[in-house]
Amino acid sequence: MIRVGLISHLSEVSGAGIALLRIGRALDPERFWTVVVLPGRGPLYELAQKQKVRCEVIENPEEGMADASLRKRIQLGVQRLRYIKALMRFFRSADIDIVYVNTTITVFAGIAARLAGKPIVWHVRELLESPTLGTRMKMWLIEHLSDAIFYASHAGMKCFPAPRVPHRLVVRNIVDVEKFLHAKASDSVVKELGIAPHEIVITSNGVFPRKAPDIFLRAAAEVVSKTDKAVRFLLVGPPLPEHLEYYEEMKKLASTLGIEKQVTFTGLRMDMPEILACTDIFVSPSRNEAQPNIINEALVSGTPVIASDVGDCRLMLRNGAFGELVPPDNPSALAQAILDTLENMEEARAKARMAQRALVEEFSSPEFWKPVEDTLETLARKRKH
Repeated sequence: MIRVGLISHLSEVSGAGIALLRIGRALDPERFWTVVVLPGRGPLYELAQKQKVRCEVIENPEEGMADASLRKRIQLGVQRLRYIKALMRFFRSADIDIVYVNTTITVFAGIAARLAGKPIVWHVRELLESPTLGTRMKMWLIEHLSDAIFYASHAGMKCFPAPRVPHRLVVRNIVDVEKFLHAKASDSVVKELGIAPHEIVITSNGVFPRKAPDIFLRAAAEVVSKTDKAVRFLLVGPPLPEHLEYYEEMKKLASTLGIEKQVTFTGLRMDMPEILACTDIFVSPSRNEAQPNIINEALVSGTPVIASDVGDCRLMLRNGAFGELVPPDNPSALAQAILDTLENMEEARAKARMAQRALVEEFSSPEFWKPVEDTLETLARKRKH
C-alpha cells in the first residue's frame, strides 16, 4: 500500500482544493492510502468530511508576508518554521511514502518533505507567465525539490518546463460526470438566483481580477443594449479576503453600466451542477488561465461555452469545434460572441452536445488516472529501494 500525503495550502474552497479532494477519492484504494493535509478547519475541511475524504489538520496561518509589518513578518516566519516541523513529524509518524503538493503558492510543504526524506510530486496548477524575480526563485526551488511535476495544462508546462525533473506530465482536472450530466435546476435555486420566467441565463464565475468580471459586465451591458431578449447574468463566486474592495467595485460597475437589475452576484455556491443546469451560455472571460475546469464542467452539463483565448482554452474547445473563442480583455468581442450565440442557439447547443459526448467518455474511462498512479508507484518503488 502506497501512502500519499496530499497537501493543501488553503482551507477555503477553491478549484485547486476541490481538485485535490477528487484525487484523494480517485486513486485506487487497493493500491493507495491517501490523506489530505489542511492548514485549518475551514470550508474545504467541511467539504472533505462530507465527501468522506481522510483529513489531517496541521495549523498554518493563511496570510501572506508581502504587505505585513516587520513584526508581523517575524511572527509569520516563526509560525512557518513550526508548520514545517509539524509536517515533518507527521510525514514520519504516518509513514508517508509520497508528498503531493497542490499548487505553487507556497513551498513550505516541499521543504518539509525534503527534510523528512520523502519523494515530492508538485502539482503546478498556475500559469506562471512573466514571473517576477521572487516567483522565478520559487520556481527554481520547486524544480530542485521535485521528483515529479504534474501540470494542470499544456500552457503551464510550456511556462515552467523544469527539465531537470525526471517525471513530468499534464494531469487535467477531472469532472464528476454524474453530478454535472444529470443535474436539474430546482425551483428553489432558480428563485435564489433571481431568474425570472423566460430569461436567458448567461453565467460566469470568479469575482477577482484574473477572472475578468469587469470584461463580463461591460460585455453584458453591450448585449443588453443590442438585444430585445430578456437576459439574466450570473456572476458566481464569493468576495475573497484579498479582493473585498474589488468585489464591491464590480457591484458599483454593474450599477454604473445600468445593468444592476439584470445581474445577480451569487456569492459562494456549492451547487454549480444545478447552476449550470439552468444556464444557457457559460462565459469564461479570464485574462489568465491554465485549464479552467469550469469550462469542462459546463460542457459536460451540455451548456454552450464562450471563452477567452488564453492558456489551454483553445485546446479545451478544440479550436472552436466545442465552443467559441474570443480575444481576452475585449468586451466588444465578447459581447458580439454572446449576441451571435443568442441568434444561433441551436448551433451552439449542437457544439455543446458534441463536446459533452467526448468528455463524458474521456472522464469516465478507467484509464484516466493510470499515468498518475503509475508515476506515484514508480516514485514509491524508488524510495523503498
